[in-house]
Amino acid sequence: MEIRALYLLNRVLSAEATESELAELAELIRSDESGLLTSRIASLLDEKRVEAAFSGRDWEAVTTRILQADKRPNEDKKLARPLVFQMARRVAAAAIILLVAGAAYFFLARPSKAEMAKTGELRKGSGDDILPGANKAVLTLGNGSTIILDSAHTGNLAMQGGAAVVKVDSGQLVYHAGKGNTTDIVYNTLTTPKGGQFELVLPDGTKLWLNAASSVTYPTAFTGDERKVLVTGEAYFEVHKNVSQPFKVFINGKEEIEVLGTTFNVNGYADERDIKTTLLEGSVRVTEAEAQVTGIAHVGVNTNMSKLSVVLKPGQQAQLVVGENTNNGGGDGDMKIKLLTNQAQDQIVAWKNGLFNFTGADLETVMRQLARWYDVEVVYERDIPKMKFVGEMQRELNLLDVLDVLKRTDVHFRIEGRKIIVLP
Repeated sequence: MEIRALYLLNRVLSAEATESELAELAELIRSDESGLLTSRIASLLDEKRVEAAFSGRDWEAVTTRILQADKRPNEDKKLARPLVFQMARRVAAAAIILLVAGAAYFFLARPSKAEMAKTGELRKGSGDDILPGANKAVLTLGNGSTIILDSAHTGNLAMQGGAAVVKVDSGQLVYHAGKGNTTDIVYNTLTTPKGGQFELVLPDGTKLWLNAASSVTYPTAFTGDERKVLVTGEAYFEVHKNVSQPFKVFINGKEEIEVLGTTFNVNGYADERDIKTTLLEGSVRVTEAEAQVTGIAHVGVNTNMSKLSVVLKPGQQAQLVVGENTNNGGGDGDMKIKLLTNQAQDQIVAWKNGLFNFTGADLETVMRQLARWYDVEVVYERDIPKMKFVGEMQRELNLLDVLDVLKRTDVHFRIEGRKIIVLP
């Protein structure tokens, strides 16, 4: 039975399966009482992380045929939970078929936002709905004044330390250094709120994408033998190569990343247990910071521990554990850097590409991402449901569309204004 099912699976993934073959595969999975076949298919799909073989319209047709074919009693209808792997439970038949048809497009792999708007699915008139995040940020200049960038005009916004601060037509913030050397260096800070993101080109040409609820502090010109910036939250870097002037990123005063010319992502949100640095190209050295960092200057050197350090290769991730059991968190002072290999780069930078990628994430991780992007508060009424997710969905969806998908996984919510209450 397994050989036949895997044959049919390959037919589906190559978009060659007939309707009768889809029905046959569905029946094989439904009759898998032991759950071994279902687990085998789920593991295979998770390993392959295959791309979707169907368009959104084809997806809906396939899903409809599968669900209409399910003639089991009502008590078994609960098996049609899309794209969720729940701990200690067998993955449902219809869920596997949905995963096969939509592969890496998360849960229901819904049609595009434009297609949903045509059918009125966005429910724009609903007072409960919340729009997704957008390009929003505040620029704090050296004198303390601020510029709200999402409403600022394009063109020159300010002069800072001899550099022109320009908002270009594409929405980026770009620094154009003046001619000659300048000793008038000031520091600017770009801050995104919850529900915001922004792209920045630093004075040296380094490109930086800032995720929601994040900030970066940087000089208006890089002088001396190093280039230093300070980041909180999450950022993606494409560093302009300059061997004679290494680029350094300080994360919350707890971690230091040294690069020459490279592409990497760093996630250092305060509500996450670890600071995660993932290398896409080049080489970086990740080091536990000896000191807290205010602005760009080091203060309050920590003499209670020796530095931990690791050099990353592309595809590797360094996790600096800064949770409860660290000096930073008030615990026993234990700190360590974990090195993970073969990290899925598309998953790490999905946010930059306009996607949520929840593969392997638990419910808390999913809800933290939603809280930042939709600027909402998440409260758990009782124990947090134990489950794992797999797949992607667009970040441009309205919040109710996202929650509608999650509800089909036996996660229940109550919405009170901008508060999401997760029910048992």
